[in-house]
Amino acid sequence: MKIGIEARGLFREKKYSKEVSVLETLKTLQTIDSQNEYVIFVKPDMDNACLQESANVKVVEVKGAAGSYWEQVALPRAVARERCHMLHCTWGTGPAYSPIPLILSIDGEDLSRWQSMGAKGYFSNFYRKWAFPKGLSKATSIITTSEDEKKAIASAFPGTKAKISVVPSGLDPEFTTRPDKKECQRIKEKYSLPGRYILIPACPAVKENMTTILKGYALYCRKSKPLPLVILDYSQGEVERHLSKGKESQSYIKDIITLPYIARQDLPAIYSSSEVVLYAVRSFGHSGPVLEAMACEAPVLTASTGYMTGLTENAAYTTDTRSHKEISLGIIRLITNKKLRTTVVQKGSKVARSYSWLSSAKNILGIYQQQKP
Repeated sequence: MKIGIEARGLFREKKYSKEVSVLETLKTLQTIDSQNEYVIFVKPDMDNACLQESANVKVVEVKGAAGSYWEQVALPRAVARERCHMLHCTWGTGPAYSPIPLILSIDGEDLSRWQSMGAKGYFSNFYRKWAFPKGLSKATSIITTSEDEKKAIASAFPGTKAKISVVPSGLDPEFTTRPDKKECQRIKEKYSLPGRYILIPACPAVKENMTTILKGYALYCRKSKPLPLVILDYSQGEVERHLSKGKESQSYIKDIITLPYIARQDLPAIYSSSEVVLYAVRSFGHSGPVLEAMACEAPVLTASTGYMTGLTENAAYTTDTRSHKEISLGIIRLITNKKLRTTVVQKGSKVARSYSWLSSAKNILGIYQQQKP
């Protein structure tokens, strides 16, 4: 069987949780499945060496600037040329017409953005507002990462419930071994990081809640002697913009450190050295940063809404991350309450290590095998 997989952002230099999830799943399928052929459809970009071709994997670069044209015209043409028996689209939407079985990977963040997106404004907004439900109705199978996400999708689109399968994400091997003190110190010196700090990982869903997070940090600073706040893949200009939006005093901006996009091999030490990891999404977000931080024995603060509570299994401090007061209180508790901190770290480490890309890939392979070309 020849399986087409749409992985449009795979070759991006900056890889966030969704890109990492797709890449690790593909690498694992490449290793464990010698019976099927895989054709990976990507957009041309800089990191074209992240996935190597093999006897069972072919990479096809599909050109086309506009997202709508690429997805609705260029991609189906490429799939037809390769004579694929099914198509798995990994970015939440897919071709409106597909003569072969269509599988969609959708997470809570995709759903949340669709629900908050107006049909007016940029054409890309209008297109996604149309394409998201269209893809759900056309899909023969839908993959999401948690039971809570499945319930949310089925609630918004009742006709999809029977088509949804839950396949949890995995954890990259480099995060399963906690870096030693020497390695942590080397990374701190490399990025000029302080001895103790609070960390905000690089994640689009967290950025969407940044104004509230910074207001919470400001309140924390006023109540106690603050630890510096380190924000990954961010700039001081963006911080100042959010401070202005929240009408907060900028007196604590000296305590905020912004860093560019960080190579993944350096992230374990950065997580391990943090006092608190703020994954303060509004509701839904990708599981990657949470699992990575927990595996590195860093206490995580995240949302009590969406699917985060089910994901962390009470192994993180969950609160209403739409409230800056609750974020501030959570930071203080995780820093000052040693018993709470120890409990969260121990549970988090155990939970994170139960996730693997091998298990995820096997589940996805099972879904492929159920399709009828």
